[in-house]
Amino acid sequence: MHILLFLGALLGAAGVSAVESPHKRALPKRKAAIPNTERANSAHAKRAHLNDKTKKFAVDGKGLPEVNFDIGESYAGTLSIDDDPDNENQLWFWFFPSENPAAGNEITLWLNGGPGCSSLDGLLQENGPFLWQSGTFRPIANPYSWVNLTNMVWVDQPIGTGFSPNAKGAVKKLKTEHDVSVDFMGFWKNFMETFNLTGRDVYLTGESYAGQYIPYISYNMLQANDTDYYNVKGIQINDPSINEGDTMTEAPAINYVNEYSNIFNLNETTMAWLNQRNEECGYADFMENALSYPPKGPIPTAPDSYRKHCNLWEYATSAAIYINPCFNFYHIIGQSGNPAVCGSR
Repeated sequence: MHILLFLGALLGAAGVSAVESPHKRALPKRKAAIPNTERANSAHAKRAHLNDKTKKFAVDGKGLPEVNFDIGESYAGTLSIDDDPDNENQLWFWFFPSENPAAGNEITLWLNGGPGCSSLDGLLQENGPFLWQSGTFRPIANPYSWVNLTNMVWVDQPIGTGFSPNAKGAVKKLKTEHDVSVDFMGFWKNFMETFNLTGRDVYLTGESYAGQYIPYISYNMLQANDTDYYNVKGIQINDPSINEGDTMTEAPAINYVNEYSNIFNLNETTMAWLNQRNEECGYADFMENALSYPPKGPIPTAPDSYRKHCNLWEYATSAAIYINPCFNFYHIIGQSGNPAVCGSR
């Protein structure tokens, strides 16, 4: 498998067409990657989870293309979503046991969102043991990897996502998040059995649309009342999508940009255009009503962002990234990208 998934920083300048690029773009300087900090110790020689059931999933930690260091013990492949190992509907995973002794009785899952986004995005761009981020020459070891703390598994789900195969027509049969969670439950039971992890504390983590996945999965795990496989002890979701994107993102976007205009650093022309569109798209009236107390009644559905020039958050962040490629819309006072390119703050 060739690790060429440049999934981060894709907003770039692509969504700035309406803003007409009023700023001079500052390009990042390409620099050598930060020094490798490998998961390097004698534990690399010992594979704690290698056995007859798992050997077909074993990854050669020294043999990944473009990765010039040992990533340590890991296992990757697909497992069925039910009791039939030959089921075409399977979920792909990459499991990294931790070398931290304190992690012995737990397993932590990471899910990206989408829906339909591969969790390799999280592994390779955010919290995995090695990263290949925009602006760097090659993958580097991640000194802040969650694997330093806990046993981690990244999963591509639902079926049809990333490397997870599906039978013809199977994806269309998934109508609800409950349906998705049922598939995941079957996969998870197979995963726990394969790697002899039964009885361990289970933590579910993720981001974005995982705000839909994780509540359903964790609820159904708890309802199963089976601590051998589904011993849920906690969940954590970064920037969770727990409602429609129009309500959570687009409607409050320009209020937020106005509040932190000194950080977004957009010029007067761009700010005027964004505020005009905020009025014309109906977001200003929606927010005034939504923030009124006591409420006049149930909050209505937010205006549709798919109308022309109403995806204002994309316009605002794209403009910010255009003039500052290291702008981080998850943490606007920080920096995005590799410290060797953007510095650290």
